[in-house]
Amino acid sequence: MKVSQIATVEKTSKRSFSFRVSTVKQLEAYQKAYEEEFGVTVEMKDLVEQMLLDFIRDDKTFQAKLKAGQRPPVKAGKPAGDTGGSQGENAADADDDARAAGASGTAAGAGADAGQAATQATY
Repeated sequence: MKVSQIATVEKTSKRSFSFRVSTVKQLEAYQKAYEEEFGVTVEMKDLVEQMLLDFIRDDKTFQAKLKAGQRPPVKAGKPAGDTGGSQGENAADADDDARAAGASGTAAGAGADAGQAATQATY
């Protein structure tokens, strides 16, 4: 499998994401394949996190910027040094909270195109 085995446990910072139903179905199929391949039960949140970590690790351009000491670009309207919190929480939390507060839970409210289903899942 492309995703690495999940090895470490550390303190977490909660995020909430909305995925299209088709994406959730693919993630569930991948989760099942992972569990069969490695003979372990894995929570979806841990699997998705490992996928993201593997993606970031394999992104050569991003890794080169990290190695050179460059910070990833900051979204417009955010002060460059604003961390917005501690222990892994940052200004992205405010963005997530604002989107969640304004979302109606429908596909349109989740930012998807009209007629495209979305699902809210907390893993």
